[in-house]
Amino acid sequence: MKPIYASNFPYTTPDEADFAAVEAALQELLKPLALQLGIKFIKRLRKWLKLHTLPKHCLLQQEDQVPVGVYFLLSGSVLVGTDLKGYIQIDHILRTGDFILPLKLFSASRSILGMKIAEPVRLLFIDTRRYKLMLKKFPETAVLTNLWRDKLEIDDFSRKRELQTMNALERLSWLYDKWPDCFIVFSDYWIGSYLGLNRETVCRNKLKVIKKRKKP
Repeated sequence: MKPIYASNFPYTTPDEADFAAVEAALQELLKPLALQLGIKFIKRLRKWLKLHTLPKHCLLQQEDQVPVGVYFLLSGSVLVGTDLKGYIQIDHILRTGDFILPLKLFSASRSILGMKIAEPVRLLFIDTRRYKLMLKKFPETAVLTNLWRDKLEIDDFSRKRELQTMNALERLSWLYDKWPDCFIVFSDYWIGSYLGLNRETVCRNKLKVIKKRKKP
């Protein structure tokens, strides 16, 4: 299938509900520190945010591409990994309510990971240049950046540690408990790559997981 690129789709203007969603997510990140988003920060963010609506299988970022900005997932799912045009190795799955801070964002060098749309998404986007300006002007930008990266790192470490001790059925059950729609949204191949299983194992066991979870 011929690659579909995010650059082929236009940006539009977010609505009030979109702004409210990202502001609530940012405020939630600050909650452990008992901090509040600044009014000037919010005004500038609203001025620069754009909305991007993209279809399934669209490449949000190629592996050898210099990152173009930061994203917030209003809805949908994004796969992060390598060789997204062919044999896919998925390192992360990001879903509704997640932020996306690409690797090499601040170094202006090419990323080693690509990003592919797993189901249709609505994304809020701010380009790298403006994001860097916000880092200079608003202290909460750096705090939020570090908080989100810490959260991702902790979640990733916890996931890998948990999965190490699980068999195939337990891994699939773990994913189903985390995302009950996982077998609908993600292909057996994608799930296998994410969990360290082959596609045949996923196909053979996923119905067992669904039946087990649906028992009264």
